[in-house]
Amino acid sequence: MGLVNQFLSALRRSGGMRQVPLACRPPHKLKVVDELAFWLGLVGAAIAQQEDRGNGMADPVFALHVVLETAERRLRELNESAALRGERSPDS
Repeated sequence: MGLVNQFLSALRRSGGMRQVPLACRPPHKLKVVDELAFWLGLVGAAIAQQEDRGNGMADPVFALHVVLETAERRLRELNESAALRGERSPDS
């Protein structure tokens, strides 16, 4: 979550967050892992909606989507690995 929050902070400092639609603009920090999936869904839906309309989306929106998607996938991989070893998952 630390790297995701660092990305969100950098996106705000650079002004890129202003290009992310308000409806899918995450808070300053994500505190729990479940928020990744929630915000990933919102950002993905905004991208899909714009593509359906034939409109483009700003690069920061795609970057945000990639970061959230990568973080969620990595956490899922870590959870699966921990389950195979009989350990607690990192997000529990």
